[in-house]
Amino acid sequence: MSNVIEFMLLGLTQNPDLQKLLLTVFLVTYVSTLVDSFYSSSIAPKMIFDLFSERNTISFSGYMTQLFAEHIVAAAEIILLMAMAYDRYVATCKPLHYMTIMK
Repeated sequence: MSNVIEFMLLGLTQNPDLQKLLLTVFLVTYVSTLVDSFYSSSIAPKMIFDLFSERNTISFSGYMTQLFAEHIVAAAEIILLMAMAYDRYVATCKPLHYMTIMK
C-alpha cells in the first residue's frame, strides 16, 4: 500500500533549549491573541504540543482537518474584510444613499 497515513513534523529546531524558548514565545502569542482566536486555534495548539512532546507527527486526517479549518477561517476573514470595505466605500462615495443601499 502506498497511502500516506502520517507526516513527520521536523519543527523549527532540534535544540531542546531553543524548543523551550519557542514554546514560551508561541504559547504567549497564542494566549494573547484575541481578535483572530479561531484562526490561531486551528494551527497553534498542534504546534505548541509538538514543541512540548518528543513525537512530532500528525495523522493525515488531522492534517486535512487542520488545513480545512485554516482555509474556512481565512475565507470568513476575507469575506468580513470585503463587507467592511464595501460599507466604507458606500459611506464615502454615496453618503446620501447610504441608508438605502445598506438595508
